Amino acid sequence: VTVAEKATADLAKGLSADLMKEMEFSQDTVAKLKKEFRPSAVKNAECKRTLAKISKKMREVKEREVRRASAIEKDKAQREAFAKFDSCGGGQLSRDDLRNFAKEQYSFQMEDGPVDRLHAKLRGKGVGVPFERFRRMRQWVAVERSTERHRQRLAQEAKLKAEVAATKTEMRALFEEADKALSEAAAEAAAADAAAKPLRAAARLAAADLRGHVAKAEELHAPGLAKLDKAKELADIAGKAVGEIGGSDPEVVSFRKQLVEDFNKRSKQVQSQLDRCSSVAKMAKQRVQRKEFAEMDVVRFQLVKAAGVHMAAKGLDMQQLYADIAKGAELGVDGFLAFAAELWEHLGDKVEESTTQSHRDLFRLTVGDEAALSQDRFLQILQVSYKVVKPTMITEGSAVDSKSRGRLNEGEILHGLDCPRKEENSGVVRTRCRSAKDDTEGWVSVAGNKGTVFLEPCHKYLACLKETVVTAELLVSSETVRKLNKDELVEVLQFPTKEPTCDVMRVKAKAVADGVVGWISIAGNAGTSFLGPC
Repeated sequence: VTVAEKATADLAKGLSADLMKEMEFSQDTVAKLKKEFRPSAVKNAECKRTLAKISKKMREVKEREVRRASAIEKDKAQREAFAKFDSCGGGQLSRDDLRNFAKEQYSFQMEDGPVDRLHAKLRGKGVGVPFERFRRMRQWVAVERSTERHRQRLAQEAKLKAEVAATKTEMRALFEEADKALSEAAAEAAAADAAAKPLRAAARLAAADLRGHVAKAEELHAPGLAKLDKAKELADIAGKAVGEIGGSDPEVVSFRKQLVEDFNKRSKQVQSQLDRCSSVAKMAKQRVQRKEFAEMDVVRFQLVKAAGVHMAAKGLDMQQLYADIAKGAELGVDGFLAFAAELWEHLGDKVEESTTQSHRDLFRLTVGDEAALSQDRFLQILQVSYKVVKPTMITEGSAVDSKSRGRLNEGEILHGLDCPRKEENSGVVRTRCRSAKDDTEGWVSVAGNKGTVFLEPCHKYLACLKETVVTAELLVSSETVRKLNKDELVEVLQFPTKEPTCDVMRVKAKAVADGVVGWISIAGNAGTSFLGPC
């Protein structure tokens, strides 16, 4: 391709329509020029294709020569490496040569077994490994190193696994004593819970049956709680010891955490069972006390009624009655029981063992920690407060037709000053009392001769119906001694008295639970009841 032809082709290629238009060529001229330059353009395209083929061939030759040179270089490097490890220079690598190669090239210290095995495979019938198998030897050594590393990794994992298992066993052993104590506590808690089960139906049980079940539940609850406390103490010791072993391995840390959490979970379950048993026993105990106190009030009212008959027969008042039975000394339990038996016999009733026990319980509840019944406490038994349940009159004398001192309305409280006695002429049971409303003293019919009830005795033992407070003095604004919780029981020490600032009735009472003494409102001025019968 000549320079002139290439220039002509470039010129033909450059003859665009715009250029021809600028040069003001005619259509015929343009067609003629294109026809003249077309052969040159075709020839130019063929030359370009030929040049492209030649360039491709040259690149292939160059790449082949580069690869060949690289192969030669690699072969040279391999031979140099082979020669480096060929300690005897005989063109064959011995076992020691193979061992040195693995150590230097792969930082792999081969044992005799793998060295002998590889060397035997690679040397064939010769005495050593020839250069032709040097490359394969390199590959096999690399594989052997990977295999050995994998074997070591498995061995290390097995070792770690065994260490973790041993650590877990050690941790379990540390918790073994605590687990044993917790299992014993769980057994005691289950037994206590079973013993407390009948108490959930306490309303249908008699006081004596309730008392037996409560005693059994409390008997089992105490050792269960003691063993649970011991288990927790042992678990704390074990937890500290466990925290010092096993290091920071994630599996050990997780197991340690799970071990403690499992113990705490079981401990809470046992604690919950014991708490439930304690709560049920406590509620049942309160119910027992309420039933016992209600029964004691019945016994007391019977005793007061019998004492009234006895006093009327002998012409004695309450102080004289005490002097008559105490014989100049304070009244002990035996003297009180003998007095009660005499009253029952006077009424023509047989004294049963249960009745004697009821009188013994009444004596115990009245004297508290004291050994004998003083005159004041004896009067507390016989002096009963009454509630007016049907409007009636209060009179000056014991006779029904004596002069009236006023009218008593339903709901009023009266303080008994003597035991009820039957009025001789009318046969009506009457008692001398004082009104809590205005301190009017006189005689009031307890019941009519046809059975109409005018007065009902107030209970000596009351239950808290709604949480309230115990104050130091009669005034509601006086210092608060403590709160009185719902279902707590109190013993009335002084007759209901009207609080002067707000006209509510209050009693001086002693809390059965802790012996705290103070004043408590029976009901609020809005009608809310705080105290009621057991």
